[in-house]
Amino acid sequence: MLRRPTVLCAFAALFLGLIWLFYIEIFSFESPPENVEENTLSLPDVRLDAVSRERSSTELDRLDLVDSNNVEINLEQFRGLRKGELMKKLIETNSVTTEVLIGLVENGFIDINEILRDDHPQGSDHYTPLYAALVAGTSTEEQLELFLDYGAHIDPSLEAWHYIISKQEGPTADLLIRNAYYDHKQIWRIAELAYDFGNMDLFTHLLTDDVLPAEKIDSLIELTLADVKRNQALGAPSSQTLNQIQHLKALTLLNSEQYLMLLSLEEQIIQEHKRE
Repeated sequence: MLRRPTVLCAFAALFLGLIWLFYIEIFSFESPPENVEENTLSLPDVRLDAVSRERSSTELDRLDLVDSNNVEINLEQFRGLRKGELMKKLIETNSVTTEVLIGLVENGFIDINEILRDDHPQGSDHYTPLYAALVAGTSTEEQLELFLDYGAHIDPSLEAWHYIISKQEGPTADLLIRNAYYDHKQIWRIAELAYDFGNMDLFTHLLTDDVLPAEKIDSLIELTLADVKRNQALGAPSSQTLNQIQHLKALTLLNSEQYLMLLSLEEQIIQEHKRE
């Protein structure tokens, strides 16, 4: 027969066991709501991030640019415009700047090689955003590289590209020529145009030889003679022509036929200046 203390101890142990089981049950029941509460609290942060991203996208579409003239321009006004309409709007708002053209490309308003004009008398396939930026004359070399990084295409078969490149400075011309893969014949054509426009720095920059072949000298002398006659007929100054002649003389052999011809032409222009 069990003693009374032993029975009491057994009942006490059983009672403590029941209390422990009840505590575990309560604890395990309350834990899930705490986790749910944590997850619920994190949801607003996720939604805020989504709203923030949506707001950033909206703000990008309505981006206000400040161009090189410190003029603030809103790109939204150009949305949906194409070719003639777009160029007309850009001109009307004095917005034909490199910053605006890059902004239109980056925001998806126009394609990097989109034709922006359809009224050029010799065709408009050359008139892309890059070409328009070169015409505007406000581009830095870094901005031009950005156009090219975006995939801007230069068609070396189009004379209009020769024309616009021939008006650039040496580093810019090098960048454009290199990306268009011009051959020697096409580069010489650009050099001829640079000479004709009086861009003698680019002309001499593009030459690969210290002395030009005789046939190329002859072609440039013909251009110079035509310029002299045109200037005489118009009564226009010949200072640019004189500069061209002096550059050509430096590229010809001393006392060669071409050199003597240029020397004679130079003296003729100098005498005309004295009479004026």
